[in-house]
Amino acid sequence: MMKGKCFFALIALLSSMSAHAQMDVATYNKDRHQLVNYHADCNGNLESISIVDNDMTTIMLNVDGTAQSVVNSLATMEFEYDDNELGAKYTVDGQLLSRHVYHLDQDVDFKKFKQEYLMYKGQLNTLEEMDKFLSQGGAKLIYDITNHTLNMMQNPIKTCYEVLTQNPYEDGKTEIVSAENLKEIITDGSSVEDVVKEFTIGYIFEHYNDWTADWASTVYKWQMQHRERQKNLNEQVQGWREGIKEKVLRNETTIEEATKKIAEIEKNRQSYKKLYAGFGQDVAVEIKENENGEEEITYKVVEKDDRSAEARNAPSNGEINKMTDVVKQFTERTKYGRLDYVTIIYYTPSCGQEEWTYSLENGKLVLKSHHGSSGEGKRDYPFYRIWLDYSNDVNPNVWGAVQVQLWVSPGGTILNTYTIDCRGKQSDYMQGKLPSKTAGDQWFMIERY
Repeated sequence: MMKGKCFFALIALLSSMSAHAQMDVATYNKDRHQLVNYHADCNGNLESISIVDNDMTTIMLNVDGTAQSVVNSLATMEFEYDDNELGAKYTVDGQLLSRHVYHLDQDVDFKKFKQEYLMYKGQLNTLEEMDKFLSQGGAKLIYDITNHTLNMMQNPIKTCYEVLTQNPYEDGKTEIVSAENLKEIITDGSSVEDVVKEFTIGYIFEHYNDWTADWASTVYKWQMQHRERQKNLNEQVQGWREGIKEKVLRNETTIEEATKKIAEIEKNRQSYKKLYAGFGQDVAVEIKENENGEEEITYKVVEKDDRSAEARNAPSNGEINKMTDVVKQFTERTKYGRLDYVTIIYYTPSCGQEEWTYSLENGKLVLKSHHGSSGEGKRDYPFYRIWLDYSNDVNPNVWGAVQVQLWVSPGGTILNTYTIDCRGKQSDYMQGKLPSKTAGDQWFMIERY
């Protein structure tokens, strides 16, 4: 059992009838100058853990011990669990990124952590149970499951939460904050050189250094307020975070110099989307059996793709049958004249091209040539472009011809049409008047089809 049974500011002590009241327990590690506050709800479930040193990292928890959110001054991470999927949103310096982990129910470690927490679920409403939880590794279990959840993201997101790699309770070094050791802890904490004393552990010890029956609960309320402040700051681009504001207030630099410096910082600021490249991707849990018959878990990145299924499944080489079906819709357009030549070009996913040309013989399209060229890079939306050339032998009194251009998806959907109609009277042509009527947009941008 842990020493210090007189838990500091334990709400349960306020009344013999309050066995199921919310309660707050604080621990302090002198070597780390680290205060950890544990808050349990009225149902005996751990609701939050706040770790305070030179920063404050707060883990909000679900009833099964899984992380609902992790927040500090660097980043905000929020999780949503839906059956066997995990959704994550990450906000830092005003930028929001997201990711999903699929097949979460197949992650044996994740299930193991949750199973281990069941022995504490709904039980943290007495001194004895909270003592057992802290001394037997319950707090470390919460760190472990939260850290494991971050590891599943396959990205250096967890670098913002380095504190989670520690054991929150070190035997012989971590003390429960009690009436007996309060003065010593406050004196030690107040002597720490705290560069951000206004907001972290220095603030707590300076402002809550008078004994009250609900000290830990008062700290908990402050922590929840500060957590909201951290979240709000993470949603903003904070050029002042480089410490320039303090220099201005101490008259160490001028407003003009500070403004110039901020502009320089913003110009050279590394994009968090680049720093955490790939966080927009999704992850799938895969389990394979090794040669020893043991299960091995890997997290495979799933490319995030918002394109339509047709765009994603576009063939690497052109498929011509669907395009000839499209052409057949235009073979009987006698108002344009007689279809004479057809050219079909497929703009491949690899930025290459494949081309077919046809002529009409005895009422049928006959392939005259077919060739392709390779390309480098990637085309997000492969498509076909078709030229239909009509000869004007229907009405001898009309000169000129018509061309119809089509943009077509790989599935055969006509995305756009453009018509050039140069038909006119013989006298117009003889006088150099070359009539041209157009319909449609020749410069068509392939959008998500």
